[in-house]
Amino acid sequence: MRLVPECNEGKIQFYQCRLAPWAEHAAELGTSEAQIAALAGKTEEAKQAVRAALAARNTARAATQRMNRLIEEMETAGANVVKQIRATAATDGDGVYALALIPAPEKPSPLGALGKPKDFTVELDAMGWLTLRWKCKNPRAAVGTVYQVSRRIGTGGKFQVIGTVGERKFIDTTVPPGSGEVEYQVQAVRSTSVGPRARYQVPLGSQTGTGALAMAFNPNGKGKAALIAA
Repeated sequence: MRLVPECNEGKIQFYQCRLAPWAEHAAELGTSEAQIAALAGKTEEAKQAVRAALAARNTARAATQRMNRLIEEMETAGANVVKQIRATAATDGDGVYALALIPAPEKPSPLGALGKPKDFTVELDAMGWLTLRWKCKNPRAAVGTVYQVSRRIGTGGKFQVIGTVGERKFIDTTVPPGSGEVEYQVQAVRSTSVGPRARYQVPLGSQTGTGALAMAFNPNGKGKAALIAA
């Protein structure tokens, strides 16, 4: 078992509690009053040093807290000024950044063009619904890309947007009964760019009409549709 405590306060208390009896019985204990008096002086100095160190730590803690608060206030005020500089540069040009001695923001690298849908396949079920699937190679970072699907019945008239999907699949549940040919237009779209349109003809029956149609199928059939140059 340790005789003298490890902590500073415990060491001081240990000697303070024994100074009086040690001084009174110095000779009997094999020491001297002078040595005990010297120990008492050093004990008092140690006690004052511990108090001073504690006060210094409290002062340093308060100073550190004040420093952190003032730095935070400085950063907030500075960030507001930088925002004002950037807002001014947005209308007056990058020369504002040189005047402010701060670098102009880096221009984002071009993401790359969105792909053109290809390998268009269709599946007709007994309900007359068409499930459309396609492939499309887009830049890896092109998150948020959706596909706009338009349709027209036959080969004339205007395309009408019938849906927008976030996957390479669309189910057309509104094909008019008795339609012989349906033409679809699919295009990849992001908030800042659009890809090239891809147009496909889908024959719905046994008659293919012109030779431009790639295939014809009966209900519950699957197949590929003919790509038409956009």
